[in-house]
Amino acid sequence: MNEVAASVRQPRASGGWETLRMDPLQVSLEAYAPSDELAAVAAAFAEAGIPAEVTTNFEWKGAGGDYPWLVVITTSLAPFLATFANEAYKDAYKSLKKLVVRIHEARKASSRPNGSLTAVDEATGTWIALPPDLPDQAWKLLPEAQLTELPSGSLRWDSKSKRWRDAWDES
Repeated sequence: MNEVAASVRQPRASGGWETLRMDPLQVSLEAYAPSDELAAVAAAFAEAGIPAEVTTNFEWKGAGGDYPWLVVITTSLAPFLATFANEAYKDAYKSLKKLVVRIHEARKASSRPNGSLTAVDEATGTWIALPPDLPDQAWKLLPEAQLTELPSGSLRWDSKSKRWRDAWDES
């Protein structure tokens, strides 16, 4: 399913509206994802007003077994997340959280084991796991997360320290 770039209206901190051009996000599911799940994931983005090109192109390789489902969103995360950090639109994180929950719900009926939704930053290669049960504080702090110089190349929410941190950081 291909979507074209879209214009998104966003409130300005100084009042009024600004129009931003948003290129479609690249969204990939595993190659064996059923067409109804592919359509449900695409519908979640459409309902959120976020243009997305949703395809099936990941193939699991290895010693067999039941591999979990997978949804990977690839984009330049800093500008994408900045739209959700705009002070004039301070509750926008709720829209992002709702989208993530909706994507997990779209895959709930999968015959595959419970899987994951991950965002990948094109600029740094950083992977961010986005489970459906992240607290509001995690969503609010996500736009401020450091996406560079991570030894693991992956960011996770640490509920004890209440911050985003490198997946290998045990401190």
